[in-house]
Amino acid sequence: MMALMQSDHSHTPATSTASLPVGLQVERDAHALCIHYSHYGLVLWLALATGILLLATGFGLMFTGGVKLVYMSSLAMGLVLSYCSLVVIINKWVILATRDRVSVSYRPLPFEKDVTISAHDIVQLYTCRTPTISKYQDIQSFSLRVILKSGGSITLMSDPGYETLHHMECQIEDWLGIQDVDVPGEI
Repeated sequence: MMALMQSDHSHTPATSTASLPVGLQVERDAHALCIHYSHYGLVLWLALATGILLLATGFGLMFTGGVKLVYMSSLAMGLVLSYCSLVVIINKWVILATRDRVSVSYRPLPFEKDVTISAHDIVQLYTCRTPTISKYQDIQSFSLRVILKSGGSITLMSDPGYETLHHMECQIEDWLGIQDVDVPGEI
């Protein structure tokens, strides 16, 4: 199992809502912690508009006798771009932590697989950077991961951004009574 060192990270108190990242809602009662996260941004709406424009262009070309490859490509790109944009605009990440389990779902439109872990199997949560190298730029994404008693690790969710994921990490650790420790690869 990984060697863990005591951390001096300062966690955001579980009851603090004054400095929540944009799109993040945290609710807790005596039985559960529920975290909702929604994406926001003009880029998403522009992507949706572009997808709809591509669909309209494809249908227009199809019904006016355009070249089949052109209108089929336009329809396919428009459909994919529109669906992906709608998924991000409409869907919410929902993390539900009880004393027995932690579950993460992305709903209502199908896109990501749900994750459920027994709370008793969780040793530590941590936020890490996931480098993705592309041809044109170095893209950084972030993941919220769980270290299990078995020594393995599972990704709960990726990419809302470091601040949001770190806040979620702190909330879940506080709820489950897990003391934060440094983990190799954690930021």
